[in-house]
Order: sequence, then C-alpha cells, then structure tokens
Amino acid sequence: MVQPPARLTDRRRRAGVAVFCTLIGAAVAAGLALRPVAVPTIAASVAPAPAAPPATVLSPHDSPAPAIAATAPVAPFAPLERLPAGASVRLPLRPDEARRFALPEHSTPLRLRIVEQGVDVTAELVAGSARLQFSENDLLRRGEHRLALAESPAALELQLRGPPKGSPDGTIELSLELLTPAAAAEPRFQLDLAETELAQRVADRKRNREPATVDFAAELCAKRLSLQDDDGYLRCVSLQERLLGRQAQRTAAIALIERALPVWRRRGDPHGLATALNNLGMHHYHSGDPAAAMAPLRRALTVLAGVDDPVLLATVRGNLCLTGEPRASSAEMRRCNEQALALSRASGDGPRIATALNNLGGTYWQLGETDRAEDYFEQAVAAWKAIDASRRSGDALNNLALVQFGRGRLSDAARGFERARIAYDDDTRGLARALRNQGGVQLLLGETALAVDLLQRALELVRGQNRPDQTIASLGRLAEAQLADAQVAQARASIEQAVTEAQQAGGRPELLVDSQLRAARIYRRSGAPEQALAAAQVAYDASAGLERGKLHDLAGIELAHAQLQRGDAALARRLTESALKSRQLTPLQRIEAQTLRAGALRAQGGRRTAEAAYRQAIAEVDEAGSYVYDLEQRATFLASQRDAQVGLLTLLMEDLDAAGRPRRAADALALSERFRARSLRARLDAMPLPAATDAGAESQRERAQAQLSALALNRWKLQDNPGSDQLRRRIEADIRAAEATLRSLDSTAAPDPAATVAGVSLAQLQRALPENTSLVVYRTLPQVSYAWVVQRGAFHSTQLAAQDVLAARVQEARASLGAGGAPPGADWRQALSDACAAIWQPIAAQVDTSRVLVVGDTALDGLPFAALRCGETPSYLLEHHEIALLPATWLLLRPPLRELRADFAALLVGDPVYARDDPRLGLAPLAPVPDAPRRDGPGRLRGSGEEIRRVRERLGAEHSTLLAGFDASMAKLRSSTMEKYDIVHFATHGTGDRGGASGSGLVLSLFDAQGNGIDGFLSARRIGASRLPAALVVLGACDTATGRAVQDEGTFGVAYAFLQAGARHVVATLWPVDDAAMPELMDRFYADPRLAAEHPARALLQAQRALLQQYPAANPALWAGVAVWGW
Repeated sequence: MVQPPARLTDRRRRAGVAVFCTLIGAAVAAGLALRPVAVPTIAASVAPAPAAPPATVLSPHDSPAPAIAATAPVAPFAPLERLPAGASVRLPLRPDEARRFALPEHSTPLRLRIVEQGVDVTAELVAGSARLQFSENDLLRRGEHRLALAESPAALELQLRGPPKGSPDGTIELSLELLTPAAAAEPRFQLDLAETELAQRVADRKRNREPATVDFAAELCAKRLSLQDDDGYLRCVSLQERLLGRQAQRTAAIALIERALPVWRRRGDPHGLATALNNLGMHHYHSGDPAAAMAPLRRALTVLAGVDDPVLLATVRGNLCLTGEPRASSAEMRRCNEQALALSRASGDGPRIATALNNLGGTYWQLGETDRAEDYFEQAVAAWKAIDASRRSGDALNNLALVQFGRGRLSDAARGFERARIAYDDDTRGLARALRNQGGVQLLLGETALAVDLLQRALELVRGQNRPDQTIASLGRLAEAQLADAQVAQARASIEQAVTEAQQAGGRPELLVDSQLRAARIYRRSGAPEQALAAAQVAYDASAGLERGKLHDLAGIELAHAQLQRGDAALARRLTESALKSRQLTPLQRIEAQTLRAGALRAQGGRRTAEAAYRQAIAEVDEAGSYVYDLEQRATFLASQRDAQVGLLTLLMEDLDAAGRPRRAADALALSERFRARSLRARLDAMPLPAATDAGAESQRERAQAQLSALALNRWKLQDNPGSDQLRRRIEADIRAAEATLRSLDSTAAPDPAATVAGVSLAQLQRALPENTSLVVYRTLPQVSYAWVVQRGAFHSTQLAAQDVLAARVQEARASLGAGGAPPGADWRQALSDACAAIWQPIAAQVDTSRVLVVGDTALDGLPFAALRCGETPSYLLEHHEIALLPATWLLLRPPLRELRADFAALLVGDPVYARDDPRLGLAPLAPVPDAPRRDGPGRLRGSGEEIRRVRERLGAEHSTLLAGFDASMAKLRSSTMEKYDIVHFATHGTGDRGGASGSGLVLSLFDAQGNGIDGFLSARRIGASRLPAALVVLGACDTATGRAVQDEGTFGVAYAFLQAGARHVVATLWPVDDAAMPELMDRFYADPRLAAEHPARALLQAQRALLQQYPAANPALWAGVAVWGW
C-alpha cells in the first residue's frame, strides 16, 4: 500500500523532496505507506514507510503526536551590496548563503528577474516592514523568479538565500529593469504586476485557500496564453497548480498541467517538460490513483534520457519507485530505491540523499530486514542533522519509531513518535500521520482517552487534505479508540462511516479490507457477533487476492474470533495456526493469535495443549511489557493484554472433581496473584530511586509537573460551576497531553515485568496469615467471577456473577451513599443489602474470623465493605468484622511492621488558605461561618483546622509538627523532610482523577501570607515518586482512594501513591467526606496513638462503631467513607 506524496509549496523546502510516509496498525497491509513530501517544483521522491500494526487493538496505517519545532539556524545576511539597473549580474551562491542588495532609489516602474543556474534560491523584496514574494516557475535548480512594481518606493532591498546545507554550489543571474512609461503601459507588464499580486496571495496562508484566488490565477493564465507569452503562462500555471494542490483540487490540477504540456513541448526544454510530467504523476498519486501516476512518470524518465540532470532524474526515479511500478517483486523495489540513492549521491544534494536513504530503509522494512531498515533510517536522520535540517527528519524519525513498534518496544516507539511530531512542525500531512501512529500506541498502552484526543486531531487534519485513504484509516483507528474508551455509539458511527467511504473509494481493495477488518473488531467487542462475522468474512475473502499477505493474516485472526464465538473451534484453530506461520505479525499480534488458538484448543477439549498455549502467550506479554517504562502505563498496558491470563484462569477453575469442586483452585489463586499490583511491587523494590543525572531533563520534568499542577487546580476549581463541562473537558485533554509529554521525558527503564511477578502459593499465604484472620481474594472476569477464602487451616473457592453485574451493585451502593456528589438516596438499605448478596453473602459462611483482609478488584473499586448490610436480619459488616484492604497478597510475605517508637514524630497538615478573600489574608472582612461543606472544595475547610487540633492533642504536642494556614504549603512540606515522620496526617481538599495519577492529588495553600498565588497541588505522581516509609498516612481529604482504576493493579490515586512511596498503612476516603464529621471520627481514631499507627484497621473500626452507636439511624455515609489500606 502506498500513501500519496504531499507536495510542498514552500520554495525554501523544495530541495527536501518527498519523504516517505508511515503506517502503523494491526489490520493493515504489510505494505509500507509511502509519503512523498514533495517540493514546490517537483513532487520529489519518496520512500515507503513501515507498516507496524498494533496487535489486539489495531490494524491501521499511519502515525502520531504534538510538539515543538526545532528550527534550523538561519545564516546571517552579508553586508549590503548594490544592484545596478539595466544590466545582468551573474553571482555565485553557496548553500545556506544569504546575500542582500540595495536597489537604486527611483520612482519609475521596475521588473526584477532572477534565473537559477544549478542552485535553488529563495528571494524576497523588502520595503520597510513589507516583504514581497516573487513569482516562480518551480523548475528545480533552473527556476526563474519575477517581481514587478508599478512604482518603486525608497529603500528597496533584495534578500536572497541559497539552498539548504548539503546542496551543491551554483550561480544566479540577476537583472533589474527600470521601465519607461510606455513600456510600463504594455499589456505584458500589466500582467507582470498581476502576477506579483498573485504571488502575494499564494504566500498568504489565508488567501491561498480562497476560491477567488484560484479564479484570479485562472484569469491571469488565460490572458498570458492569449498573448502567446509562453514563459509568463508557465509561471502562472505553476502558481495556479500550487494553489489547487493546497486546496486539494487534484482533478483540476491534473487538467491544468495537461493543458500546459503542449507549451512545454513547444519550448523544447526537457527539464521543464520532465518536471511537469513528474508533477502530473504525483497529483494522480495524491488523488489515490497510483496506477495513473506511473505513465507520466515513465514519460518523464524518457524525456530525461541523455540529459545531464542527476537531481531531477533521482527525483523522478524515486517517485516512480514510490508509486509502485516495480512492485512486481520486493527485490525490484529494492533495486529501484538503490538506483534512486545512487543518483541522489551523484547529484551531491544532501536533502535528496537523506530522502533516498529513508526510502531505501522503507524497502528493507518491507523485505523484513528490520536491522538494515533501522540502519538506513538512522543514516537518514544523521544526514538531515548534518545539514542542520533536523526539523525535516520527521519521516525518518517516524519510521524509526515504527521499527521499535514492530519489535514491541512501545515506550521507545511512543518517544520516537513524539520526536517525529516535533520535527514535522507545520507539515500537516506528517503531523496527521504522527498523531495517528501515536494514538495507536497510546491505545495499546491503555491510554484510551488520550488516544481518542490524538486520533480526533489527526482526523481533523486529514479531512482538509482530500485524502480518502488517510480519512478512512483515521476513522477506523478512532473507532477502536472510542470503543476502548466506552464510547460505543460513537465507535460504531465512526467505523460505519469508514466502511462507507472505503466502498466509495473504488479501485482500492486494501481500503475496503482494512475498514471491514476494523468493523469486525468493533462489532465483536460491542456485542454484535453476527455483524462481526459478516464483516470479518468480507475482509478475509477480499484480502485473499492482495499482493501483501499481512492483511489476510489479520483478517484470518479476526475471522477466527468470530468463528470461535459461534462455536466452530476447529475452523478458528486452523485460521490462527495459519496466521502464526506468518513472519509479518508484530509481537502483540502474535500474542492475540496465540491466545485465540488456546481458546480454540480449550473449546475442543485439548486442555493440556491449551494451557501450554496460554502460558506461552502470557510469557510473550511479559516480554512486551518490559519495554513499557512508565509504571502506571505498564499497568494499563498489561491490563489491556490480559486475555491469555483470563483464559488460563478460567481453564483452571473449570477443572472440577467428582464433587463438582475446582480441582485446581489453589493454582488459579496463585495465577491470579501472580499478576496483582506488579507496578506497586516494582516501585517498592526499586527504592531508593536513583538520583537524576540529567539536569536539563530534570528541569523539563519540573516544568511539566508545574503545568500539570496548574491544570489540575483549574479543573478542581470548576467543580461547583455547572456550566463548565466544555472547559473541563478541554482541561482534561490538556492534562492527558501534558502527562504524555512528562512520560516521554522519562528514559529510565522500569524493572522487567517478569522480575516483578509475585510467586505466591497457598501454603505461603496460610503460613503468613495471623491468627483469627481470613484473607478474601476477589477476581472479577467478563463471564464469571471468583472469590477465594484463605485461612491458616482452610481454603475455599466460590463462583460469583460476572464483573459487570458486580460493578453495577457497587455503583448502586455508592450512589445510595452520595458517593457521586448527589445527596444520599432513600434506598440505601436496599442497595447495601443487594451489594452484600452479590459480593459477600456467597462467602459469608466461610469467613468465621473477626479480622478480614480483602484483596479487591477493579469492579469492586470504591465499595464500602464495612457498610454492607448482610444477613436475614440485616446488620453492617463492621459489626462483625474488622476489615482492611490489601492491594495484593504478596504484601503479606514482606517483613512485619516494627513497633511505633516511643519518640515517634507526626506531621499534621490542614486548614490551608484557598481563596483571596480568606480573612487570614486581611483583605476582606470576616465572613459568617458557612455550613460545614463536604471536602470537595473549593471553599475553606474550617473543620480541618479543628481536626488537626484534636489530632495534635491526641498525639501530644511534643510529637507533632503542625503546618496550618499559610504553612500548609508545598514549600513548607518540601522543607519538612516528610520521610522522617512516622505518622503523616492531611486534612485538606483532595481530588481523584479517573484519567491518571497526575490529576489526582491534595490541594494545599494556594496563597502565601502576602496574597501571592502559589503552586498548591501535590499530585499523586509527585507523591509516588518520593520516599515516605511512614507507619501511617491519614488522608482526611475528598476522594483520596479514588482515581484511575486499572485491572490487576488497583486504583492510581493519592492513597495508592503513598503506598508506592513506602507507607505501610494508608487511611483514605472513598468519596467526598463531611467536613464537620471528620474531626469527630479522627478524634476517636487516634484515641490510642499506638493502636492507630500499628493496627489502624482496628482503630478505625472502633471509631466507626462509636459513630454508628451515636447515630444508629443515620445514613452510613457519615462514617463509611473512610477505609484502611495496608498490611
């Protein structure tokens, strides 16, 4: 598959020629996407881009990302020279050389003419603050520039720049003609003035997209032709063609060039005729018809036979390689690009050499020679850098990232796409491709909302380019991201639009296959199996005749999914085994096929071979995860690749004995816990963190952190503004983008996932459990869920409902307690009883100990276990059990907590200053004390001041350091050396961000004592990267236990971050808590400081029971919103 070259219209980039495009995805043709980044004059040669499709999720073609333009240094102008009137001056011009000429002061009309002789030049006429552009005929190194003025104001200056570094030297011929009134009145000069006006419109980004400008050009060209002014007509055609290309009017551009071809032939200029034929071919290519492009390109080569112009010859040859003439075999394609590279080297033109290197790398990628492809891509990047043109290396950088992607190195790929996006700068075609590729990678990494953001931006860009193939690819990729982000209706609408447009494209079977393949995936995952089967069958049948086999392999995998779903395991197995023989699948695609094969074997009764296949897929997932360096992102990636784990766990639990009990329940428990909280384990095992060695990178991280803090605070301040939904969504998108940038700055590889696997056995857990303690472990799965109860002398397993059912009961219970921000409901008793019936009652008979450790799952995220109402005569669970939440069972095997030292130290932070009208600033009169709000902000928390005062009394002033009011700030917190404290207590506002750790955090003082605004956001990301081995952290702020729930890992929020930092126990909130109730609850919690520090679950139980006894009829939201994590 080929992607159309994009013609550059900025003359200063002309020598850069076409750059090949990129492709990425799971259901794409194995072919490369070639993207010529053409040049004004010639749509230069381009190379194919590797198609590196993501596995389970995608099947696209293209690329990603945002950024910062790296501008090449501009050479300073030489001293001012004089340009005499009436004579031609011949001057040498070297690459990157800048010269300027003062024109004689004269009030008569003038005409300036510049003729290139072996060198490309950029010219402007400067008059004060105005800069006038020349018209040109866009002949490579042989162009002619013209500019006419009706009168010449004083102080005119001609500024010239040579070609980019790495280009050959050449000469130019300058002539300045001062016209008599009679000459100025001639029709041709009047048309010269109109041509100059047209050149200004072409250079204006707004006006060059107006239909009136095209009409103006057409009228000018017609008048030139009527006067038989061939030179003027061809210059006009060049300008008009450029306008039509920018407006994506390819058909009109093709017709324009075809009308001009007889004029080129009449002139007898082989360079000009070959250039026109080349551009004609590339317009056909851009319009999606590579077959039609080949004939004019071949004619261009014929015209150039015997002509000494290696640059133009290399350009045409490269474009012919691109459009597909030699695609009869990959070997011919390689020879074609090798010949183009040899011609480019013979020309001595650095930009063209860099482009040819990139294109040849694309060919080797298609041949499956990844190492050689990577070598040529790196040579291309180095070649651009050598001529100070790194900002033009976007395609080579993008292709290098695709190599990493194809190897399964997702973090390296994401970072590479970020670099490519920076290099693309204002190249919208490249940027759209980069955004698409980056969106695909982020989707595989589990960053679904960010993927949607990126892919929507890519679609917006390609919509204006009249590129049906790119639009279809962008729609398909966007549909997959929308579905992963639970936007089912939007996903179906996007993919159906992609299928419709692919059907309308005509003559492009690969587009139909790709869109149908994605449609099958969307339908399967959104519960429409019949539609999925139909789309998969269409894709499979239509791809059978395509030259490249990768699309057929991917269509086979998708058809296997559909056949297995309808019960044909034998066919599903044959299809996946056929696909696994392919050498073109990426690691993630192989994992998908291997897992599917295991499912087919399991359905056929081959339990042992199915288990082996599942375990092989799991090992390959671990291998792929080792190249995801950010721990949060690694967790989301592993969560998105858990099909093999789910299949194996279900297989083990289906192995029943004669009594119908799972024979391998202990193995299933060990497997389940093998994957639990692996990022947390990696973080704890990595302490202490290595010191940063790159000061520049650390400075960038700090700036990114500050940006994230400002964004998170802005979103938090919008909580009470009902009309701010659109602004909030925009801020959340900015947070996701800033977080992605922050991750790209982190080059430290995380521990290998295999090294973070917890080998936990039932026997180990039983030995580690304290007396009178039960361990309850939940695993929620799409079809059926399980709970295991472990005690010192007993072990039980129980089957529960599917995860969607359990999650619904959890959400109903939370809503009845007001967890979603609405007032608590009147039906809370029923909701809590229903949750108990689904989640606790099935195991209640086995849990006969007073103390319970619960390892939950994401479907149970935020469930207040203590408030569940169970039994025939309903009573709260906390009336029978002391409950602590455990992130993972492997924590029980860690060393026990030491006793609280006698001279323990506590840090208490509370009652920050949040508003400029806070009376403590002395800028406003004391306001009446408001009703006690919940701690979901953004007003002052008067109860938090009372809370830390009472906590201090309980702990003792001699043990306590108090940071209140203005001292409850980030600066004071940093200087307090938090790691020296045994107990840390926050009574502040807090926020939980379900999108990621950077948006979750604690809100400290936002003003200093002088009323200056300060950074007051302590993000979960900052917390998790710190070191805090406290025995106890108490988070008396809203939503500190909420955040981003990630399957197998837990909830990335403030509480999780403190566990990452090394805290042994964390007391946190499940929803916005009552500011007036917290002081009372915390006073009771700290009644025995040693008990609170060493056994916080017991201390919290006593405090909650006391409030229950005091308010027996109240909604349990009063006391149930606080829970304990730790061991």
